[in-house]
Amino acid sequence: MIEEIDGRQSVKFGHRTDLYANLGPVRIPYHHRTLLNYCKQFEVDLEVFINDNRAALFHNQNKFGGRTVTSRRVTTDFRGYISELLVKAVDQNALDSELSSEDKEKIMSKLKEYGGLSEDYLYKGADRGGYLGKQLNAGLKAGQLEPKLDFSELLSSEFWHYKLHFSEFLDQNPTLFQPVGGMDAIVKAFEKQVGSQIKY
Repeated sequence: MIEEIDGRQSVKFGHRTDLYANLGPVRIPYHHRTLLNYCKQFEVDLEVFINDNRAALFHNQNKFGGRTVTSRRVTTDFRGYISELLVKAVDQNALDSELSSEDKEKIMSKLKEYGGLSEDYLYKGADRGGYLGKQLNAGLKAGQLEPKLDFSELLSSEFWHYKLHFSEFLDQNPTLFQPVGGMDAIVKAFEKQVGSQIKY
């Protein structure tokens, strides 16, 4: 039974044994080598943990006509707009530090690729943001790109507070792992190894 502000909700999962809840750590970063080594020694089966869902929906009732927008659109458009702005700054020699003509060419090329900019270095939308309609897979007709989100609305939506950069944190970087069946599998594996020394 879960009690919330406006009522109670009964959660009845029956007697299923495949469901679990991790009430603490839920993921193991690739650089936690000691723990990963214990999992290997103790034969704890691991699987990949998906930490970044670009299909997740963001919502601000005062922006984008009250419609939800996907994380991939927000991320793609934000990168595109920022890349376009930086290209303009580089092109106008508006940066504090001097860039050689070779460095200038390189950074503009990288920004074009990173931001999905057009040949004239403008952000006009990119296929990374997705296509209109529900069908994202291949078909017989070329898809129509989702229109780019308005930059001003994107900025004022403050979606970055939802941690658009969450997977950039060192402990959230792919590849992440989790024990099959939940983190308790590690505890149970330790129990098998040193159970006689544990005081309950």
